[in-house]
Amino acid sequence: MQYRAEVDGLRAVAVIAVIIFHAGFSFFPGGYAGVDVFFVISGYLITSILLAELHSGRFSLASFYERRVRRILPALFFVCAVTLPFSWFLLVPDELKTYMGSMAATALFSSNVFFWRVSGYFGPDAEVQPLLHTWSLGVEEQYYLIFPVALIVFWRLGVRALAALLFLVVLLSLAIAIWAVEDHASAAFFLLPSRAWELLAGALVAFYHFQYPNRTVNRGACNIFSLIGFAMVLASFVVLDEHSGFPGLPAMLPVTGAMLLVLFAWPGTLIGALLASRPFVLVGLMSYSAYLWHQPLLAFSYHAMGGHPPAHIAGLMVFLTLPLAWLSWKYVETPFRNRARFSSRNVFSLALVSSLLAVVVGVAGYQTNGFRSLWLATLDEDGRHDYALLERATEEKIKLDDGACRFKVTDIDDEFLDRLDSCSQEHGSAVLVIGDSHANDLFGALLSANPNTPFLISVSRGGCRPHVASTGCPFRDIATLVERRPEVFSAVIYHQAGFYLMETDQHSASRDIVAKVPFEGDVAEIRVVESSVDKVREYLETLHQSVPVTWFGPRIEPHIPLKNVMIRGCDDLPGLRSGTEKAYKDLDQGLMRSLIGSPVKYISAVSALGMRFPRDFGSCDGLLWSDGDHFSAHGERVFGERYDLMGAVQ
Repeated sequence: MQYRAEVDGLRAVAVIAVIIFHAGFSFFPGGYAGVDVFFVISGYLITSILLAELHSGRFSLASFYERRVRRILPALFFVCAVTLPFSWFLLVPDELKTYMGSMAATALFSSNVFFWRVSGYFGPDAEVQPLLHTWSLGVEEQYYLIFPVALIVFWRLGVRALAALLFLVVLLSLAIAIWAVEDHASAAFFLLPSRAWELLAGALVAFYHFQYPNRTVNRGACNIFSLIGFAMVLASFVVLDEHSGFPGLPAMLPVTGAMLLVLFAWPGTLIGALLASRPFVLVGLMSYSAYLWHQPLLAFSYHAMGGHPPAHIAGLMVFLTLPLAWLSWKYVETPFRNRARFSSRNVFSLALVSSLLAVVVGVAGYQTNGFRSLWLATLDEDGRHDYALLERATEEKIKLDDGACRFKVTDIDDEFLDRLDSCSQEHGSAVLVIGDSHANDLFGALLSANPNTPFLISVSRGGCRPHVASTGCPFRDIATLVERRPEVFSAVIYHQAGFYLMETDQHSASRDIVAKVPFEGDVAEIRVVESSVDKVREYLETLHQSVPVTWFGPRIEPHIPLKNVMIRGCDDLPGLRSGTEKAYKDLDQGLMRSLIGSPVKYISAVSALGMRFPRDFGSCDGLLWSDGDHFSAHGERVFGERYDLMGAVQ
């Protein structure tokens, strides 16, 4: 096919957006959509080549996969090899275990499945995974295991019929994506069935160009449509964010924009000339290497600093990405694409050996919990003590079900109702704790502090809050149960994460408000999300018509990575970022004002728990948090004793 410099320029736009997003700069909250642009480009280029070869009778599956191996594997395994020693020195065993698993999965082109199983793309730990970005390679290679074979099988139908069939598959895949983002968001983001439509969108453009190679559109129309496409792509980087429901309908913005650019941004257009300019093309040519390098650099800077790096360090990592990308493009990618330098046999042999090594080492690291014993042997006594604190904080759990009438469930079903009836007959009425994962913590704290309370239950699920309409959350069933069986409950306690009720100019309601601020930075002035608070209040007031309800307000959340105990030692743990305490106090005051005149009782957790940091982050006796905003078992015991919440609600 004819080389199109403007397509390489579009690659540059896409990779720059992804890098800026992962670097944490707030002006591209939707920069992750650059991957969707990559999918369209990939679908277009590969399908164009396949169509030309099938038409001329020159197509060979062996040759196709050889090109894929030459294109993908050398630079990928080179980056993995370079990052491996850094992972040993900068990651603790639990992190190293995940890294090793992801490396093995990457070699098997299944890292998208791996990260779907262990971490969401927008989760608190996802962005510090050095190989997180390889999920998109998994999607592409799984697609290209199927797509060429499908073209061969259905080629006899003719180009028009085949294009129509692909269009139907696009609609099916998009429908899967739209359905899955509601209840299976992580699967929708990472897995091929909900991503195939983006690659196929590019393939349909290739079919159009193949069917109508000489069809021309006047320059004015090309200018208009390419400008619209460019605006759509840039808009997707600015207006989308982690809450946008990707890759459902919002993904049509970058995908449609990329399709318009490939269709209309020819050299004679303004946008075509911009994308075909030398700087854009140069970055586009090395965009694959830039994509491979940026995430390890940013992730390792996070691990080295024990938190999000300040802007100048993140900027330095972005800057370093480009020379590293040029070097690996020039001296790794380009030579391996040259058949005169590396024969087919050489390429396949090296690919096989490299893949086997990555899988063997990766599986060994995963099965040995990140080479835990070997890693611990490198530490001194203080280091082993600090790591024991970290392990205990993340692994020890308070038992949330005693087998009798002190228990937690995530759903209300017949088994729960039978148990509730039995316990009610024996003990009378119960205190019911509801909310999200923070309510789970609170329930553990109440169990620890009230060992003689025989009937204490929780119906709570992580990610579930009344102000978010999520399928699978138990709030409707709770309301029905409380209305029909009020005698079973003496009180209801509601508790949830505070960061979902606040926002700033830079961040919508998420832990990023605090977690993405460097330690030496300042947490921005927050605003209470009144619409969310109103929905919670209305729900609790509905419950209060049957049973007394108390909202135990959000606690201060440190959002301090536990790894700091390894970096600084247990006797020098960090305090809160400047402005954190004020943010949660402002939220607390806002909630108090919102509940003035409401029958729902509000108790300030900020005042009741009286947290002071770094004292309440931990000490050499134990860490009080299992991650940035959840109590450890030690924390549940400490904070449970600090305030008699049961006495306050009964």
